[in-house]
Amino acid sequence: MIDFFPWAFWGALFFFAAAVLFVRRTAPKGLFPTAAGRGPVLVLALFVVLTALGQIPTENGSVLRTILTDGFAVGRAEAGASLPFAVTDLRGAALVHAGTTVVSTPVVRIVIQTLVALIAGGVTSFVAWMLTAGWFGAQRGVGFAEGVRALGDENPWRGAMIAGTIFWMATTWVLFLGRDWHLFGTSPSGEDLFLEVLAHLSGPVTAGLVAGALGLLASRGGYLRRWAAAGFAAGVVLDGLLGVTGFAPAGLGALSAAGPAWGTAGAAGATLLLLALSVSAARE
Repeated sequence: MIDFFPWAFWGALFFFAAAVLFVRRTAPKGLFPTAAGRGPVLVLALFVVLTALGQIPTENGSVLRTILTDGFAVGRAEAGASLPFAVTDLRGAALVHAGTTVVSTPVVRIVIQTLVALIAGGVTSFVAWMLTAGWFGAQRGVGFAEGVRALGDENPWRGAMIAGTIFWMATTWVLFLGRDWHLFGTSPSGEDLFLEVLAHLSGPVTAGLVAGALGLLASRGGYLRRWAAAGFAAGVVLDGLLGVTGFAPAGLGALSAAGPAWGTAGAAGATLLLLALSVSAARE
């Protein structure tokens, strides 16, 4: 079972929100991202929301874990360690919650599920974009075709919409394949390592919020977003890669001690993604 430390995350989130409110009153310019930086900021905000869901306790561990395991059958526990996308554990025993719907070879099934996930994500994203185009057209008093054109270079939220689309496509892939496979395998205790990687992100996000708030307060009214993004990046490095703060209940050291190296690699990759997003968020 994953341990959670909601006090640290909620305290960091409150501290960051208070810093934002303070700098908005003292130096309102330079805080909100330009069109180029809205995509990374949106994805970072979505990761903060995921972390928040992971800090609300339930009988199954957290709201996020309950949604994934009970709602979408993603990340259900096994009896032992296994490789990513395996149908048996390392001892050769069949996994209970992996490959149960395979009607052909696992590779063919994975390819089919990936295509279905991409189609589902693509269709829903296309509908969302068309609804947005219709809303743009109605707001400007023009037709639907003009609304579609407005989604191009004139749309200041285009970067955020593209980033949101990519995030949604990745989410549909996880939901479609995660119910039949363990994406990162399982630990020796049978825990799904994908859920462990999500738990690991609570540390870098928490440290990033604290360091980002300190960056805002230290900026003294200049380059607010750059200071906040630099602080967030520093927090991600300190906790997610170096493990200095210890905010993460499933840090790199804990995942490494659990045995499978792919869980550690997944957590490191997710941490580097947070780092890349925080650096990109500072763009003018």
